[in-house]
Formats: sequence, structure tokens, C-alpha cells
Amino acid sequence: MGNGERPPARRPDSSGSPPPAADAPAASNHPFSSHDTKHMTSRRLASRTAVAASLSALMLAACGGDDSANAPTAGGAAPLTPAVASPAGPTGSTPGSTPGATTAPAPSSTSAGQLSVDKMAFAQTHVVPSGGLSWTLPNASASLRPISRRDALVLVAIGQADAVQPVLEAWKDGAKLGALALSPPSALPPTESGGRAYANDRWSAVVPAAWMVPGVSFSVSASNYTSSVAQAPVFGTDADVQLTILPFYLFGADDTNSPPLSTTQAPDAATQQEIFAKWPTAELKVRTHPAGRFSLATVVVGPRADRTGAAQPAYPVTALDQQKDGYGVMSAMLTLITNMRTANGDGPLNDQYYAPLIALNSNGQFANLGGGLGGVGSGAAVGDHRYTGIFIHEQGHAFGLNHAGDEYAKGAYPYAGGSLSGSVWGYDPNHREFLDVLVPTTASSYAKCASSHQLDAQGRCYKQDPMQGGAGDQSSGYKFATFSDYNTGRMQAWIASRVLADPASSTGYSKWDSAAQARAPYTPTTDNNGLYGVNQNLPVQAGVPVHTIVVSFSKAGSAGASYIYPPFSYTGNLIATFDPTSAADRQAITVDKGTYPWYCKGTGCDYTLRVTYADGSRTYRVLQGGFRAWWTPTVYDANATNPLSGSSFRVWAINVPGDKRIGKIELLDTPMVWNGMPANPTVLLSR
Repeated sequence: MGNGERPPARRPDSSGSPPPAADAPAASNHPFSSHDTKHMTSRRLASRTAVAASLSALMLAACGGDDSANAPTAGGAAPLTPAVASPAGPTGSTPGSTPGATTAPAPSSTSAGQLSVDKMAFAQTHVVPSGGLSWTLPNASASLRPISRRDALVLVAIGQADAVQPVLEAWKDGAKLGALALSPPSALPPTESGGRAYANDRWSAVVPAAWMVPGVSFSVSASNYTSSVAQAPVFGTDADVQLTILPFYLFGADDTNSPPLSTTQAPDAATQQEIFAKWPTAELKVRTHPAGRFSLATVVVGPRADRTGAAQPAYPVTALDQQKDGYGVMSAMLTLITNMRTANGDGPLNDQYYAPLIALNSNGQFANLGGGLGGVGSGAAVGDHRYTGIFIHEQGHAFGLNHAGDEYAKGAYPYAGGSLSGSVWGYDPNHREFLDVLVPTTASSYAKCASSHQLDAQGRCYKQDPMQGGAGDQSSGYKFATFSDYNTGRMQAWIASRVLADPASSTGYSKWDSAAQARAPYTPTTDNNGLYGVNQNLPVQAGVPVHTIVVSFSKAGSAGASYIYPPFSYTGNLIATFDPTSAADRQAITVDKGTYPWYCKGTGCDYTLRVTYADGSRTYRVLQGGFRAWWTPTVYDANATNPLSGSSFRVWAINVPGDKRIGKIELLDTPMVWNGMPANPTVLLSR
């Protein structure tokens, strides 16, 4: 792009963080078992062992159906392709297709004596047809495909009622991978809370993850019929998701006066399995951040409105009840962890960050947080330590989901009021049961749901999506409500968009190619001439000792708002940054002329971090972004000194080499540093 072209849109706020969504969903108080490991754990679907160990035929109970009951009359959208025959709904419901969603038609060239397969679907997070689901809405589109490399319950509707001993066969490149005996419809698992059966005509088997890969096709044969026409599922990404937990103990909170680290540093094993059951990923890897707990005595809240709606300047907080609105501390911490995630090179990766906030009030008592915040699409969220409704909702924001009711009103969500009215059914492999789109009788919301939920023709309540007050719609024994198929498809899209650290790739990275249904080698590039960093802020050194330094700064001089946080030291990553004492580095970031001509063009490069190590050595790093007018890095923003404006406040996070102990951290005033480093810069802050 030429330097005279129109500048790209500015990111939403002065700290570079995505806009948070504030929430306080109801959260149940399920007890947690102790979980004190800091090592990464992985969760795959339950009930895999027997099938994965032997790919021979076996009988497995399952439940069937490839779409849901009771299609609503509102919220539909024009299909992407011509509609196919309406799939059968659950027993006792009116059959119908999902509004706005289309499925690929099954092959139909059955010959005499050949078994016919009317429907084939795969139950993972949801029951999804082999060709996937897709939606085109007035202001959004999405798709949901079977998840590659993840166990699935295959559901088959057979055209012949007299088929004897039907068998599912898996083929790839002309070779037979194996066969599985299909369990009869009478052996289907139940629906949650003893609810209505999903279908009465589906044969089933658990397909191992090794068969759920692009290029594999499935056919069904019987002892009295030849094999059906094969169906090759259209797969979604095979990427895993890493969930990184960063527990923050604030204002004197510790293990003696608050929930201990052993219960906050990661969800317990059962909760991890339920998270995996809800997220469309091939594998869930959960780790506690390598730094362990983060303890902070002070948090700086940026300019924002107080509880009355009056604008307030940035201010420091040393107890949770000092915040001037209910989300002040959460907002500050969301900005902090989002910037820390970027500084560690995790920004483009398939890594979700969650920070449980453990805080004390001014009386020294543990304080209930009462909600959470997630940066929409940022991969980061904050909330309480219980890992229930707040957690799953805020991580939904981190996946890029907004509030479903608002999106429905804007033509960006297909089901009325943010409900599941029209979604396909869900499936939970841990309980081995289907998840109805209707509120189950054991849900805490069941008794009074009619006043707040969408209703079917019989007056029964549809579930709400977790992104629209769905907490409480889940059956007893579950922590999380059921996402709609549409929102699950959007989460799958977020995962597919991520860069994957991939040792099998020639570049060390790969990305999912949806058209090819395969990973492709990915070479990091610098977008927008370095406006948001170099090589997408991926690591230039990985697995090395680092110090993470976080600085808040008020250009307006708000009392106590300019602050250097205690550094965090751990084994992490370093991204490309620049040393202003190096002429070559200054040339690289010179506005409109350097190697990265837009690195400083957005809002300037006017501040430098100087770190003096215990041995007297020093390192200097330019802090990208400041208080300049957008795209005019020589002129200050009109609100740069307005204490009530977010344009007067910034939070930077940067990793520096951590092989030596830090002696001093200083923030230096270095205006337009690409033009030259001052010989004796003014020290603005010191720690």
C-alpha cells in the first residue's frame, strides 16, 4: 500500500484492546475439587477407549437425528443452496429444517439390492449432517462442519426397514480402514433429564477420531444388502485450543483469606471435559500460566463512567470496593491480560486466556466479583474463579461472539431472542446423552422460564444461548448451557482463523484451509506496514526467560494513574521490538520511510522503556503507540490531556529478556523517537 492511501481503521481503544462486553450471568455454586497441577492437561471425548483400541465391529448405544425440533417462524434467512428435504425432527415434534441453515443433499444413485442411506450425521458438540450446516443472514454468515480428528457418534437413517446387521464402513484412498457394527435405534442413548427421544429411526456407532479426517468416506452395508453410496463428510478444522489460566490475586488476597490457588489455577478435570464437549475443537489443552499466580496490590482503572453514568478520570484502586463502577477493575484487568497475551506472542495463536480475579474489599474480606468481561474476538476474558456460567459466556466473547439477542435484532443471529429455537440438538459425550433445544425439567430456570424465554406451540421454553442469558437452562449435573449450532459454527471459524504452531510444517506454522480441508504451511507476514506489529507479533524467540513489564500512563496527569506494575518473570516468548539507541532500529520504524513505515504512524512512538538489570547492563525498548492523533504522529490528539477521555490513557505490556534480575524500570519521554534518541531523556516513571 502506498503511503498516500487511506489509513486502515483504528482499533477500538487507546490501549489497543478490543471492546469488552460486560456481563453478569447467573452462576451456579457447584463445588470444585482440588486441582493443583501447573502442567498442561488435555481432554478428548469420553468413551473413546474401546473404539480406538479396536477398529473391529462392536455394538454401541447411541442416539440419532441430524437436526432439531420445532423450527421457528422468525429469524430465517435465504439459504445458500436450494433447500433439501426437511430432516426428521425428534419424536413428537414437527419436522422442519433449520431456519437460515442448509445441508448438502445425500447421494441418491442407489441401485437394486443396494442399501440406501436417507440421512447421515455426526454428533460431536451438535448433531451435524455430513455436509455441514451453513447460514446466510442479512448481516452475517456462518457454517458448522464436523470437527476433524475428534470422536463422533455417527447417526444413520436407513431406507430399508428389513436391513439385517448393518455395518458402517470407512474408506480412504480406495483402502478400507475398518467397519463398525451399527447399534439399532432401540439402543440410542437418552436425552438429558429423561426428556423426549431425539429420533426413533437412527442407527449409530462411535467413530474414532482417526477416521474423522478429510478424505475418508463412509458407507453402510447389511448382510442382505450391498454397500450404500459413500458419503464424504466436509470437515472443519482439526486444530486444538489451548486455554491459559492467569489467576490474579488482588489487594492482599492469598490462600489464607480467599479461594486457594489449587482451586483457581485451572478448572477441575470434570469441568475441563465439559468445556471440551461445548467447544468445536479437536482437543482442549488447559494450562496454568507459567508464572503461576499474579499478585497485585494496586490496579489502575482507566477513564470510564461511574455507577451514576458520570465520566471519571483514571484512578488507582487498592481494594475492590474502591472502584467507581462494577466493572472498573475487570476492565483494567482485561486490558492488562490482552496486552500481556500479545506481548508473549500468543495474539494470533489458538490460545484463549482467562483470568480469574480473586480480590479483597477494604475490610480485608474476599469480594464476590459478580460478573465478567470478555474482549470480543480478542482471545481473552476475565471473571470469577468458579468456572461456571460467567466463564463460558466470557470466553464466548473471546471467541468473537456478541450477545445473541442483540445480534438477532441486527440480523446477525438466526434464532429469535438469542434462543435455540431452530438450532440442531446438542450432544454430550461425557454423559452420553443428547441435549434438547427445550429447557429440561431439571434446569434451575425451568419453573419460571415462560416469562423470559421463547416458547414453542405447546408453550414449552426454548433454551437461551449462553451468550443471551442461557446460564440456568442446563440440566442438573451440568455447569454450562448449550450453545446454538450457529454460535458453535462461529467459534469453529475463530479457531480455523488462528495461526497454529506446527512442527510438521516447513515454516513452523500452519493455518487451516477450509476449501482444501487441510492445514497449509503458513509464513508469518507483517500486515499494514507494521501498524500493529511485526510478523503479526509472533515470537522471534520462544521458551526463554522473560520479564513482562506493564505500564499505565495518564497524559492528563490523573492522580496515581501513571504506574509501573511489578514485573512478572517466567519462561515465555519474545516478539520483535525495537531499540531506540540503535540507528538501524530507528530507521526500521521511521514514519513513511522505514522498513515498517506505519509502526509509529498510528498514534506515535513517544515513549521508551529502560530496564536496568542487577548487573548494571541496560536494555531499551520503544513502546508502540501513544497519544497522537490517528494517522498524524506529529500532532497530539485533541483529547490527549482530557482526563475524562480514554485518549489520555494508555496501558503498555512488553516482554524483555529475563535471564538477569531487574534492578530498575523507567519510562522515558522520547518524542518521535524515530528521529533520534535524546541524550538525556526525561524520566517520567521509575520503579
